Amino acid sequence: MRLLRTPLLVLCVMAGACVGASTVPSRTLPLPPLQSERDRVFADLGQRAFLALSHQALGGLLLDDQGLRAVLEPEQASRVAALRSSPGADLPVPQDAGNTAFANAAYSGLCIQGARMESAGSPLGLRRAAFVLDRALVAGVEPGGGRVAAWLEGTFVLTDQGFYAIAVQRLETPRRDHADLDLAPCDFRFGGRSPQPVVVSAALSH
Repeated sequence: MRLLRTPLLVLCVMAGACVGASTVPSRTLPLPPLQSERDRVFADLGQRAFLALSHQALGGLLLDDQGLRAVLEPEQASRVAALRSSPGADLPVPQDAGNTAFANAAYSGLCIQGARMESAGSPLGLRRAAFVLDRALVAGVEPGGGRVAAWLEGTFVLTDQGFYAIAVQRLETPRRDHADLDLAPCDFRFGGRSPQPVVVSAALSH
């Protein structure tokens, strides 16, 4: 997958203004060494992403201005903040904004792609090295057992407060029986047809 080299334009798709994180991250982190800690940070991301996709509202996933300045070098943080506030900085909204595929579903799993360690001073402008991912297929299950899922794409970094997005590129309309639930290769995976632990790619297992 092509690495995201420049900040992507972001708009909080909410009725009203953007809402920032309730707890501001202060630094980025590598992937935790313990499996239990990895499970926790991925479970937190999956549940928050499911909620964001359910409401087409990204406020709880985005780094606010204070968070940007905590994890990015000053010049890069200012650039991302300026892009967010510039005219036309729109996030593509699902064509069916009233889609209710997630409305009665419960979060059930997550497939991560584009997972990697990004060093300080890389094109992302990180102050410290961080675990970064590019996209996540967020899955839910309906009361009758039906599966629903949607892709969330952008630049997500692991922080001391969990995963937060520097930028978001795409918010897919949740779909029933999403083909990628069976076909998409995953660097990390939670859930699926039956509960299972995270599967870590060889390149990130050490």
